[in-house]
Amino acid sequence: MSTQHPSPTSATDSPSAPGKNKATDRLFFCVFPDTGAGESIAAEADVLRIENNLNGVPLKPSHLHVTLHHLGDHAELRQDIVDKALAAAGRVSVPPFDITLSSACSLMGRGNSHPCVLLCPEERPPVYRLWRELSNQLMGVGLGRHLEREFTPHVTFLHDRQVLAPEAISPIQWNVRDFSLVHSLLGRGEYRALGSWKLR
Repeated sequence: MSTQHPSPTSATDSPSAPGKNKATDRLFFCVFPDTGAGESIAAEADVLRIENNLNGVPLKPSHLHVTLHHLGDHAELRQDIVDKALAAAGRVSVPPFDITLSSACSLMGRGNSHPCVLLCPEERPPVYRLWRELSNQLMGVGLGRHLEREFTPHVTFLHDRQVLAPEAISPIQWNVRDFSLVHSLLGRGEYRALGSWKLR
């Protein structure tokens, strides 16, 4: 399986083209797994890495997440985007739901760096409702240009030159009760939560 999809670990709106400053700050909305699910994802990632001879460095357990929307890579923290994103997130009304991950594969990356991910079994899992509602609110505050039209919910656990063939895993499930806006400091391995909202 090979799918083009943006994630917080692959720039999709980088201003670092010739003549522009290098991107240092990334903004994205996401869902984090709970502690138990995070441990299960990390353990599964270790097994997949060993069994498939993957050489990529696994993401920190605290950085594992399902991306909802990527709001760009920038040469500095864009407070104007942050303010609009905070306003949009506060208007979201979606009840809690379960996420299940039941397979692993690589998605299409840039160059020789392919995201190795865990995927949901359904074509439109319950997290799709949150993605769609957040999309609507972000468009309402003028951030529509950052949004993707398609959504493939997944958890990236590492990047590798090798392509991971699709395979089933023992299902990993958790109940999602909130979502977050995250500021990632590129190249420094640091995430800063700018806001978190309870599902209701």
